[in-house]
Amino acid sequence: MHRLTTGFALLLGISLLLGLAPLALSAESPPDLLKTDLMVVVAHPDDEGMAAAAMARYALGEGKTVATVHATRGEGGGNEVGTQLGPALGQLREAELRAALRVMGVHHLYFLDKTDWAYTESAKATLDKWGHDDSLGRLVRLIRNLRPEVMVTFFPAPTGGQHGHHQAAGILATEAFDSAADPAAFPDQLKREGLRPWQVKRLFYVGERPGVEHVSLDVSGKAVDGRSFAEIASEAMSRHQSQGFGGFGGFRGPPRPSTFTLAKSALPPDTLSKDDLLAGLNAPGGFLATLEPETYRVPPGGIGALRLVLMNTGDKPLDFLSFHPQLPDGWGVFGFPALLGLQPGERRVLPLRLKAPASVPPGPAEIPIEIRIRAGDFNRNLEIAPRTTVKVSPLVEAEVIPLPAIVRYREWTRDQRIERFAGALPSCVPLAAGQPGTVMVQLTNRGVKERRLSVRLDLPDGWKSEPPSSTVAVPGGGRPVLSFRVTPPVDAKVADVPFTAVVSDSESKPLLTAEGVAQVTPATEVSRIAAAPKIDGDLDDWKADSEIRIPSTNVVQGQFGGNSDGSASARLAYDDRFFYVGVRVKDETVVSNIAPDDIKAHWRTDSVEITVDPQPRSEATLTTFKAGIFPWDTAGKVRAARDADANPGPIEETAPGMRLASKRTTDGYMIETAIPWSAIGAKPESGKRLGFNLLLYDGDRKDARVGDGIGEGRLAWSPRPGVWGRPEQWGEIRLK
Repeated sequence: MHRLTTGFALLLGISLLLGLAPLALSAESPPDLLKTDLMVVVAHPDDEGMAAAAMARYALGEGKTVATVHATRGEGGGNEVGTQLGPALGQLREAELRAALRVMGVHHLYFLDKTDWAYTESAKATLDKWGHDDSLGRLVRLIRNLRPEVMVTFFPAPTGGQHGHHQAAGILATEAFDSAADPAAFPDQLKREGLRPWQVKRLFYVGERPGVEHVSLDVSGKAVDGRSFAEIASEAMSRHQSQGFGGFGGFRGPPRPSTFTLAKSALPPDTLSKDDLLAGLNAPGGFLATLEPETYRVPPGGIGALRLVLMNTGDKPLDFLSFHPQLPDGWGVFGFPALLGLQPGERRVLPLRLKAPASVPPGPAEIPIEIRIRAGDFNRNLEIAPRTTVKVSPLVEAEVIPLPAIVRYREWTRDQRIERFAGALPSCVPLAAGQPGTVMVQLTNRGVKERRLSVRLDLPDGWKSEPPSSTVAVPGGGRPVLSFRVTPPVDAKVADVPFTAVVSDSESKPLLTAEGVAQVTPATEVSRIAAAPKIDGDLDDWKADSEIRIPSTNVVQGQFGGNSDGSASARLAYDDRFFYVGVRVKDETVVSNIAPDDIKAHWRTDSVEITVDPQPRSEATLTTFKAGIFPWDTAGKVRAARDADANPGPIEETAPGMRLASKRTTDGYMIETAIPWSAIGAKPESGKRLGFNLLLYDGDRKDARVGDGIGEGRLAWSPRPGVWGRPEQWGEIRLK
């Protein structure tokens, strides 16, 4: 006789004492409380808004099990309903998130327990802080436990305005798609936690990407209470009141479809529905196959690599498999094993070679590669046809080397075998007006013979390149990098300026070109002064000859009704102890609604932000100085706090010695400050170049309550999307 467990014995005893009939043990399996249809992977509470209507449709409209995974609890965000910060704010935002998910019918909520440490646009800085491997392992554990059929996440490209935490969430979800199915990844989860590998069927990125399969999901359908799923999503997002979403509940009008781009799939392309994320998920006999290019670009006559992943998720063995490539004329695939079977739960990765015909011309068209696979035993036959595409590259290629974040993203897409997404970003190179900057061009010789190649930059009139051209002998397989010093004109406008790298052969005949984008940023010189200005909010005593202007057209976000509604000018100077900034702001409606004990998140209301990068063109703000200055708090005192930089917090603690003053004017206000060089982390040496930007935050709501977030627009000296989190796109100052 088996001994009763302690818990069951206790339950039986209580039942007898209360005169209740003991519960009968059921021979049926208990309901699977964790099995999930759709998993949404994001970074913060409120990020689920990107797929809220879809979540409501599946949870409330179709009775599907939906789960969300949030990397953080949002403890680094702002707070428009209270004074909580840090972990206390994270608790508030978690409560808001749970309330939002209840509205959508979502009951599964999980966290990776990472910290929302600051706003950044760097995925590298984010994953360095979070710990890449630990974060990935936590997500893989959740996937193996919840077993979602489909995952949705952020598009992970470092586009302007894309939060680095959002990029990181997309990176982790993409990598977890493969890792969760791989028994060699995080094996302790299998040995010690009783989990099994799990293959997600499809991974989608939010939004539509040109030239890639996507799903357009209708969210105009009605739930049982008569509301559309878009209306329900709007109501759900209104629960995030600490983030200023309290007014989202009044959705009206016809909802637009929600679109999702297919990133990865373990099912053949012909099973994808154009209007349903969860359609076509049944794998015949539990047999899954994925074909992906290890080499997306193959030269004529060249050899590329493919990766074929086979998985038997059924409960019966597959005794035989046969492979039948379906290729364009002249192409070949090699490396198939002679005999191969798959046991239940077994996963095999087959490295294959792809041979391109020598006669195939290079071009932008994608070449379809399909492998029909027959599998089964004496009683059944299964067939599946995974498909992928490659491109034919020329024997010689050139690339303008872009910002480090873009370089890493392109390399990552190759590692993840989704290089078709690498072209989402142009080759951007920041250059300061009137200042020399470096442009690098990489050549690749995919042939076997040495090639002598020359490169010149085709630049706009008035731009200078040193040297004008450069010649190099490139051996077969070689990838040299040529460097040019490019100087835009002093009066070059802040803009994205296209340019071309022209590659010629030994006879000076143009072979090919590579496109780049010069992101012109402003620049100015700053004078050393003998007599420091008095920090009193009055700029009349300034002797500095350095002045910058921010017109109302320098919009980063929102809209402005001319210079009187929002614009600024600033004077800059320095001495051995301080960097001086005096700002004159034009603003018809000045609002001061931040309490003395709430000096943070300056973007909520009228404020000025000063940013300084000791090493120009940093990728992340973690080594910079960033201070948001409120001209007045509700007690009438000028206040400031550092934000998302090397030492965030109130300047009384993080920049002791920083002096501030403000003064109201007939058309706005003035702010004057002296920033210690010790707080900036730089030494004031003649000729030194620093990254610098000045941002103006504006909100015109006169009836704003204390603490309300009323930010409506942002201007900047160097205006670009998300520039407050991208030091590489700040302007430059040079100390005279």
